Amino acid sequence: MKKIKFSKRLATITTVALMSVLPSSVFAAEYPEKPITAIVPFGAGGGTDSYARTLSSVAYDVLKQPIVVVNRPGGSGYVGAKFAADARNDGHTIMIQSAGSFILSGMLQKRPVDPFKDFIPVSVIGQLHTGIVVKKDSPYQTVQDLIADAKKKKLIWAHAGRGGVHYMAASALEQLHGFSAKDVPYKGGGNVRNALLGGQVDFAWIGVQQVAGFEDSLRVLGVANTERDPVQNSYKTFEELGVDYSRFVSPITVYVPKGTDAKIIEKLAVSIKEMQTQKAFKKLTKGAGLAVMYKDPAETKLYLETLRDEWAPIVEKVKAKLAKK
Repeated sequence: MKKIKFSKRLATITTVALMSVLPSSVFAAEYPEKPITAIVPFGAGGGTDSYARTLSSVAYDVLKQPIVVVNRPGGSGYVGAKFAADARNDGHTIMIQSAGSFILSGMLQKRPVDPFKDFIPVSVIGQLHTGIVVKKDSPYQTVQDLIADAKKKKLIWAHAGRGGVHYMAASALEQLHGFSAKDVPYKGGGNVRNALLGGQVDFAWIGVQQVAGFEDSLRVLGVANTERDPVQNSYKTFEELGVDYSRFVSPITVYVPKGTDAKIIEKLAVSIKEMQTQKAFKKLTKGAGLAVMYKDPAETKLYLETLRDEWAPIVEKVKAKLAKK
């Protein structure tokens, strides 16, 4: 009996020892070995969640393992981000995040994790374009109408979290045009849209894809970008409308925790690119009004760093404004 116990113990020790000396690429070659959990740090029904669920719908065809979407909203996306950062870095837990909001919120105040230190970007899979949206029966026909009224009285507006891309785009517009409105944060773009539809707020800043299917009830006044959304391309940019603004977009980005093996990251990135070629993926993204984009790990890293640097002066102004309150 003792010999059997000793043999089992020796086998266990030997296995652990072998795993410690074998190169991580050996394990990466078998990736994924089980279902992948995709943490979405926002509520169900929002823009980020829509991208995640569309990607997960075709994941098995490419990876031979499913991607299971888990929503962990709260803290402007940082509740879910902390959970993802603390997960094992074996590629079986990823995060699908609205990177613009993730970066901006971290620049605005100290957060439990850092977008650039605690994660490795794998790929950009799409991009959200934020804009001002009102109900169809709203008295505001233009951005200028809304700004003019906001200077006379306190309007109420909705967004998906303070410090996120929608919040910062709104703050920048307020600074440029000298008005202030009362903001109300909600968990996810779907809830923001519901608040607007329910007449709880005067206007909202949300991703314009949230208007898809609600065109009879909602109207986009303008988009805070240099270019129109490639799918929802009937909505004019602030630049086209002659409105001073600052550019804000949010690349929907797939992240893994720091320390994840480079071979796993490469395989995941290549697989994501293949998923985007699937007919089902194209059909679903078109139906949901989602703008598709692909950037590999190196391109994604550079793009996110460029946005961070572009936004730095605006963030400092917003921080100074908040400090005075």
